[in-house]
Amino acid sequence: MAVPTTDLERSKRFYEEVLGMEIMPAEHRRLRPGPPSRIRYEWYELGNVEFHVMQQNPELLDFTSGRVNPTVETHIAFQVADIEIAKRALDALTIPYIDMTQAPGNPNMAKQMFIRDPDGNLVEIAERTAS
Repeated sequence: MAVPTTDLERSKRFYEEVLGMEIMPAEHRRLRPGPPSRIRYEWYELGNVEFHVMQQNPELLDFTSGRVNPTVETHIAFQVADIEIAKRALDALTIPYIDMTQAPGNPNMAKQMFIRDPDGNLVEIAERTAS
């Protein structure tokens, strides 16, 4: 799950000091190693659930022609073994998706795409590897 914020440091203090959450160690994150990201975030772990707070990044709207910006919208994410198989399944169901694999400022993320549920909520589908 991802929660957008306009002030990452303020949000980190809230989740750590008020809710007592601990930062998720980098070796537990399901991110691919890569160059530093221009998207600022912090990761937390709640049992088997990964939760992160992201600094909003308006330039992602340009990449998607204004359709999706996961740094502005709260969203849930699901992991798949092969994103190409997931794309074919969505194509067969005529469900539109936005491929964010090459999104600017997001080099650490594995292959990912976003869809909308019937109520318009943002849903991430990602092929991730444990680091």
